[in-house]
Amino acid sequence: MKTGICLLLSSAFLSICLAGCLPREPFTIESNVNPIFESNSRLISIHISNLKADDTLIIDDKESLNTLQTIFSSVMKVEGIVNMTDPGYSLSVQYDDKKQHDFYLWIGEKDKTITLMKTDDTQTAYTVIIKETNQLIDMMESVIE
Repeated sequence: MKTGICLLLSSAFLSICLAGCLPREPFTIESNVNPIFESNSRLISIHISNLKADDTLIIDDKESLNTLQTIFSSVMKVEGIVNMTDPGYSLSVQYDDKKQHDFYLWIGEKDKTITLMKTDDTQTAYTVIIKETNQLIDMMESVIE
């Protein structure tokens, strides 16, 4: 009986000590959403080029630009080391202050993710969420092989 009480008290004491080691703030997971088209300037056009067929689609109408900006504002950063094949497409984002952001673009089939990589940061990749993939592929139909 004495050993049972000692074991119970020891367990309670150990539990109290371990509880004091827990973090005081709740654990949160940071979002991976990365707006990659951030700029204070106005977006004026997006050029999507097929690197294999030397074909370029220029998107400059306001509705399509807004759609693309929405699609690309919700990309997810790929964690870890990125090792990609050669891209099939390039994407160039043009702003009214002459600034430009350039990306490599990997496009697969519908209902699959699309991958982007900044040309000046080939260690980081981003994926377009699947629900937006089909819309982007439909817009790019004229340059997709």
